[in-house]
Amino acid sequence: MKHIKFAALAALAVLGMTACQDDTDPKISTATEFELNTPPMVNETLVLSPEGTYTFTVSQPNYGLTLAPTYGIEVSLKEDFTPVKEGTYLNSLGEEVAIPGSVVIPLESQIHAVLSVKQSNLATAICAMRGIGTAEDYTEEDPRPLYVRATAVVANQPSTAITSNVVELKAVKEYCAIEAGTIDVDVLYNPGNANGWDFSKSMLLAATSDNVYEGYLAIDGEFKFTHQAEWSNPGNYGAGEFTENAETGVWEGELIENGGNFNGPASGLYYTIVTITNPATAADEVAGSVKMIPITSVGLIGDFNGWDLGAIVEMTPMDGFSTWKAEGVDLGDGGWKFIMNHGWDYNLGGYDNSNNMLNLVQNGGNLTGAGTRTVILDLSKLPYSARYE
Repeated sequence: MKHIKFAALAALAVLGMTACQDDTDPKISTATEFELNTPPMVNETLVLSPEGTYTFTVSQPNYGLTLAPTYGIEVSLKEDFTPVKEGTYLNSLGEEVAIPGSVVIPLESQIHAVLSVKQSNLATAICAMRGIGTAEDYTEEDPRPLYVRATAVVANQPSTAITSNVVELKAVKEYCAIEAGTIDVDVLYNPGNANGWDFSKSMLLAATSDNVYEGYLAIDGEFKFTHQAEWSNPGNYGAGEFTENAETGVWEGELIENGGNFNGPASGLYYTIVTITNPATAADEVAGSVKMIPITSVGLIGDFNGWDLGAIVEMTPMDGFSTWKAEGVDLGDGGWKFIMNHGWDYNLGGYDNSNNMLNLVQNGGNLTGAGTRTVILDLSKLPYSARYE
């Protein structure tokens, strides 16, 4: 497991020194005092709507130092965050998936102690936890309690992860919010050679803040970015100046409204950050920027290998770098995660129950091992997911 390391002052040995100085190096402590505050009107019925938002606030965890954590929100229909019923259901994509005991809700910002969520995402989560996968399966029910807890972690360090107290929203009425088949997030599409220029097969970048989109993309030749599953303007982004750093392999450049195709990066997987600075610009004008970090390895790390960066179990690409596989891995029964490039800058974990890996997020919580299994990681669609074979 990776730990935060602070540079220590070199010890000075001085001939004849008779006094010593206390160790004043900064030390990170186990986080304490992390509280999810009870929202106003928590005892009133909350009727969710497609356009509504809901806001939670938290106290900053006490790590013994001034640190900036990344926050998350997790919801469940049961106070112990286990499924209301065991089993599987068919989602809107026709896939058989486990009924989750809890769901991590995307935040409009993960770095502020005021946590705003879309009510549409709460409604989608409740449908999933009820085992409802299609509009045809949906049935109206009375308002129900919804249990909420917050999470915090510092700088990708699993050892700093902490979960808050649980807050109960007494009566929440959802609606059928599952027609799209995925959690409602603002996305960019990535049509290109890798997916046959087919929007329905495009990998997606999710909004992490206003007009900033991040995620994993499989690249194989030319590509573009679009804001819709069509070639409408504005929102059809092509390449401007686009160059590679010869030392790091990172590609950076401009987005041009209605510009030509991007080309240059070698075939492979890239962690991509797109920033739209001028979303309504005219054709041939600069609309923003793009940065693409090559992902040269995808692996598994956890209690089963002592969280040792030198003992990562490497995965192999299955389908154009959008899915990855590791066969016959003895995960034991402890915690584990996906890790990229042999470091913690890019990693995936989840907050679902131990047998549910349907919602993987950057800097997520540890998954739970299930003995010797073949592990499949699917980055082809949102949310990212994994499964055992």
